Amino acid sequence: MPPDLKIIICGMPRSMTTWIFNVAAELLSDNDVQTLWIAPDDQDAEGAFTTSKGICLAKCHHYSKTLAEHADLTIYSFRDIRTVAVSCYRKFDLHYSSDEITSWLDAHKQWTSSADISIRYEIANSNKESTLVEIKELINNISPHLQLHEDELMLHKIDKKFTCKQTSESNSYSPKDMVLGQHRTFQPDPAHLSGIEKQIYQQTQEDFSTWLQQNGYITMDEYGQEIEYNIAREFFSQFKQPYVVDIGVERGSFIDLAIKSGAGKVDGFEPLPRHLDNLRKKYEASNVVSINPYAVSNETGSAQFHVATDNDGNELDYHHTLSDLGDSSTVNRGNTIVEVKTCTLKDFFSGKPEQIDFLKIDTDGHDLNVLHGLGSLRPTIIMAEYWNDLPETSGANSYTLEDLVIWAESNGYPESVIVRRNGSIEVIERNMPWSISGDWGNVFFVHQRFDFNNIKTFINEQSKKSYQSICSHVNQLIAGLEEKEAVIQEQLKELQTKESVIQEQKTALLGKQAVIQEQLKELQTKESVIQEQKTVLLEKQAVAYELSKSICRQLIHRCKIIPIYFKLKFNRLARPRLGWLRQYSPRPLKTPPNDKVVLTHSPKLSIVTPSYGQANFIERTINSVLNQEYPNLEYFIQDGGSTDGTVEVLKKNGHLLTGWKSEPDNGQSQAINRGFLNTSGEIMAWLNSDDLLLPGAINTVIEYFNQHPHIDVVYGNRLMIDDDDMEIGRWILPDHCEKTLAWADYIPQETLFWRRSIWEKAGGKIDESFQFAMDWDLLMRFYNVGATFGHIPQFLGAFRVHSQQKTSAEMDKIGLEEMNIIRTRELGYTPTIKNIRKSIFPFMLRHFIVDLKFRIKQRYSAARS
Repeated sequence: MPPDLKIIICGMPRSMTTWIFNVAAELLSDNDVQTLWIAPDDQDAEGAFTTSKGICLAKCHHYSKTLAEHADLTIYSFRDIRTVAVSCYRKFDLHYSSDEITSWLDAHKQWTSSADISIRYEIANSNKESTLVEIKELINNISPHLQLHEDELMLHKIDKKFTCKQTSESNSYSPKDMVLGQHRTFQPDPAHLSGIEKQIYQQTQEDFSTWLQQNGYITMDEYGQEIEYNIAREFFSQFKQPYVVDIGVERGSFIDLAIKSGAGKVDGFEPLPRHLDNLRKKYEASNVVSINPYAVSNETGSAQFHVATDNDGNELDYHHTLSDLGDSSTVNRGNTIVEVKTCTLKDFFSGKPEQIDFLKIDTDGHDLNVLHGLGSLRPTIIMAEYWNDLPETSGANSYTLEDLVIWAESNGYPESVIVRRNGSIEVIERNMPWSISGDWGNVFFVHQRFDFNNIKTFINEQSKKSYQSICSHVNQLIAGLEEKEAVIQEQLKELQTKESVIQEQKTALLGKQAVIQEQLKELQTKESVIQEQKTVLLEKQAVAYELSKSICRQLIHRCKIIPIYFKLKFNRLARPRLGWLRQYSPRPLKTPPNDKVVLTHSPKLSIVTPSYGQANFIERTINSVLNQEYPNLEYFIQDGGSTDGTVEVLKKNGHLLTGWKSEPDNGQSQAINRGFLNTSGEIMAWLNSDDLLLPGAINTVIEYFNQHPHIDVVYGNRLMIDDDDMEIGRWILPDHCEKTLAWADYIPQETLFWRRSIWEKAGGKIDESFQFAMDWDLLMRFYNVGATFGHIPQFLGAFRVHSQQKTSAEMDKIGLEEMNIIRTRELGYTPTIKNIRKSIFPFMLRHFIVDLKFRIKQRYSAARS
C-alpha cells in the first residue's frame, strides 16, 4: 500500500501549473493516484483533498490556508504578471482588473511563504529537464519509499498531451491531465504587443512596478535590450562619474541605468509632451539629471514630430520620430503630427567645455542626423540604434548600419560593437558593418582615445555567450524537429494502417452494396406480388361485403318466423364489438393470462398519469402500475388541482412514485406535457387516472420492444370495466392497419407505448388544443414522421366506462369535432359517415373474424372445462 501523500500544485494563472501537474502525475503513474481540481469556494473538493487516503494530487490557482496546512508537498509557480494579464485577456477575454491582479499577488505572498518550492515560469519553460529533476527530488525527499515512474520520453509524452489539444476549441478537460483546448496558444510576446494588449501590459507595469522590481522583472522599455544595457553598464564602469547624454529618453530607463552606474551628470532630451511631463516629475528632485524639451537633429529650430499610434489610434510609448518614415502594419506615424523645438548637440553645448563620456541615441530613424549635428564634439562612447526593414513594427529606415559605421570610422571611431538581432537570433559582433532584412539592434562606437583593451575581454565573453545561445537554440530546434519527425512518422504509420482498414472496409462495403442491390431487386419483385395479392384481396373483400349484406337480408327476412329471442341473440352475435363500450352485463374481471416474460433488457420506462377529480379510481390505477414490479420504472402523476381527495391519495403513495404535482392546468393535454417534462425514459406511455394496466403488461411490452428494435409504437387489446372493476366488454383487434388509422382511431390508448426517439421526432409534446382526440393526433404525427407500428394480440389494459368520464360526456360535443379536424387534415377533405364506414369496413371485417374466433375458442374452452 502506498503511503498517504497529499500534493498541491498551485500558482498564478498561465504559469505552467498544468505542465507541473502533469509532470507530478507521470512520476506517480505507477501508483493509484486521485486527482482533483479545486476551484475557489469549492468546499467539497477541498474537503476531499484534506480527508483523502493514499496519494492525492490536486491543482488550484487561489490561496487556501486549509490546503496549505494539509498538503505534504506544495509546489508553487509564478511568472511576470504583465504577461499573465495579457495571456488571460487572450484566452478568456478578461479585461484588466487591478483587484484581480492584487488577489494573485496576495496569493503569491501566502504561497511563497509556505511552499516547498517556488518555480519561476521563465526559468522552467527554458529548462524543463532541470525542473523535472527538481520535482522528482522533492517527491523523493517527502516519501523516499514511494515508487516513481522512470521514462526517458516523459517530457515528450507530456508535450504531446498539450499538442493534441492545441487545435481544439473545447473548454472541457480530463481531471487526469487538466489540459484545456488551445492551452498554449495564448502566450504573449511582449516585444510585439499593440492595441489593448499593450495597454494591459503597460497598465499592469505602472500599477505593480514595485512587485516587478522586487522579483527581478525588467521594465518594458528595457525589454529586448538587456545585452545593450549590460554593455553600457560595463562602459560606465570605465569612467569615474561619467557624463551621460540620452537622446530620446522616453520613459527614462537608460537614465536610471546611468544613475545606478554612478553617473555624475545626465542630460536627457525628450520632445514628446506626455513623456516630458512624466520625466520632469520623475527627476524633479535629482541634482544629477536635467531634462531638455528638444528633439535633437542636424539643425536647430523647429520641425514636425511624427507621433506614433497603433491601428486603433492609441498613442504609443515608442516609434515617435522627426523622420518621415511612413506607416508599418502596426505603427501609424501620419495621423498625429506636432511642432517641436529642435537643436543640434553642437549648438546645445556651444561654449561648454564638458567632455561627453557616453552618448546614447534612440530617435527611431533619425540617429544619423544627430551624429551629423555633433560638429566637433566627439563623445568617448556612442550608442546608436539601427534596423533594416521591419514591416510589422518600425517599418523602413532612412539609414543603414553601414551608413552609421562610415560616419564613425571617418570621425575617429575605429572600433564598433554591434548587437544584431533577427527573429529569435541574437549575436554580439565587432566591426561587422553589414545588415540584412529583418536585422535590428544597437551599435557602440568607441573613440580612439579610449583603450579598447580595457573592455575587450568583456565584449569577447559576451560575444561567446551569444554564440553559445544560438548553438543551444539551434540544437533545441533540431531536437524538437527530430521529436516532431518521430511523431509524424508514427502518425504516418497509423494513417497508413487506417488507410488500409478503410480500403478493406470500402471493398467490403462495395460487396455489401452489391448484395443490397440484389436484395432490393428481390424485394421489388415480392412487392409486385404483394400488390397483386392485395388487389385480389380487396376484390374478395368487396365480394364478401356484398355477400354478407345479402345473407343478412335473407336471414332477417327468414327471422320473421323465428322467435324474437333468437333474432336478438343473432344481432348481438353479428355486431362488431370494436367501438362498443357496454357489450354485456357486468361480470367478475378475469384477467386473460399473459405469458410469463423473461426480460433480456430493462430500459427505463416513463409513465405519466394525468388526473383531475378521480379520487374514487386513482389508487387502483396507481396499484395497477406499481404491481407490475418493473425494475426500471419512472412513474409521475400530474394532477390538475383536485379537491375531492385525490391529493390525499397521492400523499399516501408518494414514496412509491418518482414524483407528483397538484396544480391548476388548462386540461388533460397540458397535464400530460407537464408530467413528461419530469421524465427521461427510453420508453414512454400515459395512463389515465381511471384506467388500469393488466398484470404482466409492462414486461410483455418491453420485451416486444427488445425483440423488435425497428418498432417505434406498440399497442394491444383492451378490456372494458365499470365503476366496480367488473368486466363489461372486450376489444380484440386484428393486425395493425396504417390505411385505416387516418379514418378512425381504433388503438386503445391505455395499451399504447412508444419510444422517446419517435416522440422527439414528432415534436416532443401533446397538442394542447385537443381535449379529446389528443391520442389520435399523436398517433398520426407518429405515422407522418415514419413511425413503425406493432400490435401485440394480448389484453394489456382496461378502459373504465363510468357516467362522469370525459370520454363519454363530451364525445358528441367536442370529440366528433376534433376527429373531423384530424380526418380533414390527413385526408384533405371532410368525409361523410358513409365514406368512413365504407373505408373502415375491411378492417372491421377482419376485427369481426378475429373477435369471433376468440369467442368461439373461449366458449369451446369453457365447454371442455
